[in-house]
Amino acid sequence: IYPEPRDRRSVLREFGLDPDVPLVSCIGIIRPYKGLDLACQAVRSLQGAVQLAICGAPHSSGDTAAIEAEMRTVRGVLVARALNDQEFSDLIGASEAVLLPYRKITGSGSLLAAWTLGRGVIASDLPLFREMLAQEPASGDLFRPEDSRSLAESITRYLNIAPHVREAAALRTAQSYSWDQTVKPVVEVMQRWQTQ
Repeated sequence: IYPEPRDRRSVLREFGLDPDVPLVSCIGIIRPYKGLDLACQAVRSLQGAVQLAICGAPHSSGDTAAIEAEMRTVRGVLVARALNDQEFSDLIGASEAVLLPYRKITGSGSLLAAWTLGRGVIASDLPLFREMLAQEPASGDLFRPEDSRSLAESITRYLNIAPHVREAAALRTAQSYSWDQTVKPVVEVMQRWQTQ
């Protein structure tokens, strides 16, 4: 459902980012539970080895000013508005990984969107993320929740995996969640009901 990402170098230049530095991103509605402050702290500790894009419409429950202040100390960009479909696809496609430093989670559209676009995730070691990453380890990495140092180590570790290996793992994982795969258990239950 996403448009094809445009050329990485052009996209990064348009957003004021350096095409020669790896990009990690947090994309989606800006909310406090998403741990964006942890992402900033982790990227800052990597001292310019990566850059960060935080993009999404601010939620009324959040403190956008605090994220703006954090981003002034980090190599990267804050886009505090909803992205259109092309921008979303472009920024995911230009990223080496999508960061999900959540403090809590019940589900994540960002996780599946990243995989659909061939990008792995670096996520808090929470039950949902742990379960989803178990099937294909190269599709992402886990770090200790609430620990920016662990997140920085996870970013470094994950980016040391060859890009083509990360991309292939992400795409395989996305395929396992395709509609034709996810409806099978529902269809099986409905068929059992018909025969009862």
